[in-house]
Amino acid sequence: IRDAKASGSVNGSGSVGGLVGDNDGTIVSGVATGDITGAEDVGGLSGDNEEDATIRNATASGSVSGTDNVGGVVGNNQGTIIASTGAGNVNGSDGIGGLVGDNDGEGTDDGIVSRSSASGEVTGQDDVGGLVGSNFGGRISLSAATGSVTAQSSFADAGGLVGGNFRGGIINQSY
Repeated sequence: IRDAKASGSVNGSGSVGGLVGDNDGTIVSGVATGDITGAEDVGGLSGDNEEDATIRNATASGSVSGTDNVGGVVGNNQGTIIASTGAGNVNGSDGIGGLVGDNDGEGTDDGIVSRSSASGEVTGQDDVGGLVGSNFGGRISLSAATGSVTAQSSFADAGGLVGGNFRGGIINQSY
């Protein structure tokens, strides 16, 4: 998908995204501006970004809300996200991030976030981060988050950049 734009609101229960529900290919210069509501794997641009899938130079600016794995651009990332921006507010329960809800790096080329940013307000219960909610073995580099982060549970993992960094996740040159 190249140079595509979607502006309508999307409401669903599975993988829900402003441009695509589940990306198993390549999205270049995609833009989504509508508000997105779902349950699990909910993203402003794509609900899921699968292994070997790539999102590059994409922007999502609508508000995103769901329960688990909710992100301003991608709900659950197992692929690669490069030079992308999440600008909408994000609200959910567990694995909530301004750019990516759950960044899952099970393999050596999985769960990569590079040269990307998020600026929206992020609110959740646990694993709440300005950029990434939970980073499970993924790699984050040259990325930034500037929005406020609110964790509504007293035992929550929450951070301005990443809520929880697990299983050897790597974060380089990011703030």
